[in-house]
Amino acid sequence: MPQSHRVYISIYDVLFFSVYFIFVAYMHFSNASQLILVDWSRNDFDYCYLIPLVTIYILFKSRYKILDAVSHPSWIGLFPVILGIVFYFFGELGGEYLIGYISLWLMVFGYFWLQWGAKKLKIALFPFLFLLTMFPPPTYIYSRLTLQMQLLSSAIAELVLYLLGIPVFREGNVIDIGSTKIQVVAACSGLRYLIPMLLVGLLMGYIMRTRHVWRRILLCFLSLPLAIVMNGIRLSSTALLARRYGSWIVEGIYHDVLGWLIFIISISLMFFIMHIIEDNTMATPGDDSNTPSKIRFVYRSDHNFWNSSAIKQLTAIFLIGASVFLLKYTQNVHQVTPNSKSMKSFPTNIGGWEGMRSEISSQVLRELDVTDYILMDYMDSSGENINFYVAYYASQSKGESIHSPESCMRGAGWRFIETGVRKIDGGIEVNRSLLANQNRQLVSYFWFPCRGRNLTNGMELKLYNFWDSLTRGRTDGALVRVITDSVEGRTQDADERILCFLKDVIPVLNTYLPNK
Repeated sequence: MPQSHRVYISIYDVLFFSVYFIFVAYMHFSNASQLILVDWSRNDFDYCYLIPLVTIYILFKSRYKILDAVSHPSWIGLFPVILGIVFYFFGELGGEYLIGYISLWLMVFGYFWLQWGAKKLKIALFPFLFLLTMFPPPTYIYSRLTLQMQLLSSAIAELVLYLLGIPVFREGNVIDIGSTKIQVVAACSGLRYLIPMLLVGLLMGYIMRTRHVWRRILLCFLSLPLAIVMNGIRLSSTALLARRYGSWIVEGIYHDVLGWLIFIISISLMFFIMHIIEDNTMATPGDDSNTPSKIRFVYRSDHNFWNSSAIKQLTAIFLIGASVFLLKYTQNVHQVTPNSKSMKSFPTNIGGWEGMRSEISSQVLRELDVTDYILMDYMDSSGENINFYVAYYASQSKGESIHSPESCMRGAGWRFIETGVRKIDGGIEVNRSLLANQNRQLVSYFWFPCRGRNLTNGMELKLYNFWDSLTRGRTDGALVRVITDSVEGRTQDADERILCFLKDVIPVLNTYLPNK
């Protein structure tokens, strides 16, 4: 006879669960929509659609162990809930989706900690933590990793071709094999292999049979070099096919088929490694699918409303509900949009500089979500050129906020040779960078004038957006970026040129931006 697992529930448990997650769903509807419809739809992160399904499957396989464990409701579960509320306000008022995603996870995780207690939650801890991988990393981190992976993958492909006796020359991320050149673009950097392979390593480490945690960790870490090497082999195979049959053989569907083939081989190698290092005498963790059991939900009629579980759940519901109304009040009552002059009237002649205005395409403007902008190339009497760009936002919100130029420049293939913060005339601190892309060098200055402050990094920007939204009802701000060409070994000339230009342009710019 199959063993019967009785799960005692009450109408209060169902009611509190429903109310809590209705509030959470209402709070995070925009975050969930952005995550599923926008972030996951990007080619680099389409694997994220599978993560909730894998998590549900893992929980289903462990269902009897979870149900058999005794719940010990704990007040400690309120800490993740409260932290989730703090993150929610920061994400909403600071204009950051990733913080909102983490807030959603904290609220879900905190509720089950509150209701189950630590011992029971420990059984389901891995699937809860695995859910965090469905959130794409921040763009500024991902773009840096992409560039480094492009160079590393190109170097490995060059080495493989050299060992095979194929004449090859590499410059940056461009591989020259004589008959054709192959550019290792962002899509071929290997991150599309690296992240999914890391997730595969995590799953294999979880299901592998062993008493030793270090073996699970080892398997997970081995997925990283394996993904990098296999991507290098894919690129070298691409070069060999292009050398023999022409570049058409590695474009379109042929390129995709080769990528999937290498990925399948990589996973097969991971399974082989797992079977070598695992202990075959051990049972698979979390797998109780062979247990001859059935689940019966039993209504508990003698439930005491004022027991510890009910009070904890009501406290969490009260905190979540109060945060919803507080945010709505903050957004509806204190929204202020300051007056500013139109950037279209910004002068083309400033001091000894003569400018030529440029227009940004409507498609790019939709992506940037700017309220107003300046894009002008200024030239001095000696013919030296400076590119001047200002993006102004009357208000900032999630998905409609200032974008750091670092992410865009890295995404375009520029390497940051030098970075730092320096003070210019007027006591303004700005970011100063020396960039290189093949044989060209640039010197770039940028900063964020926001409500009387001149900020230099994105974290400051988010924090002050959050604080000023609460206290002043304002999130307006701007990005100012100045770029000029530099000759290698003579960057001082480029710096002096920019400083001379800023000395003339900043007093004029201050009359166009709200500065208090």
